[in-house]
Amino acid sequence: MKNKQFKEILSLQVVKVELTQKVTKINAQEPIHYGVIVTTQNQEQYVLHNGHKFGKDQDFVLTSFCNTSNSLEIFKTYELDKPIKLEVFFLAGCCGQNMRYHPKYNNSKHAQDRILQKVKELTNQSQLIVQ
Repeated sequence: MKNKQFKEILSLQVVKVELTQKVTKINAQEPIHYGVIVTTQNQEQYVLHNGHKFGKDQDFVLTSFCNTSNSLEIFKTYELDKPIKLEVFFLAGCCGQNMRYHPKYNNSKHAQDRILQKVKELTNQSQLIVQ
């Protein structure tokens, strides 16, 4: 399978959004890390997440699900009543070009919340299937 260019990935249509958190070890010093898994119409999966020094130009990144560890725990799933372009969720999560991670003001939970808010804005919530 050929690697897709970033612009091509952003144009994919998302049909499912899953909120995740990284399972932490007992007594771990690091905080819980949050992210979002999006599933496209052709069943490809990508992870959107924010964290210190994850990306080159900004701390918010988009990566193929196969590039992530299996320590992500899905705690809520949203089946979309209509497909939404992946770029919409990316822009909601990153909150602007070069937005840097900040533990108190722009962390992984904040990014996840912005994406969830966009899901709710763009869909008919009565048609949204939450699992």
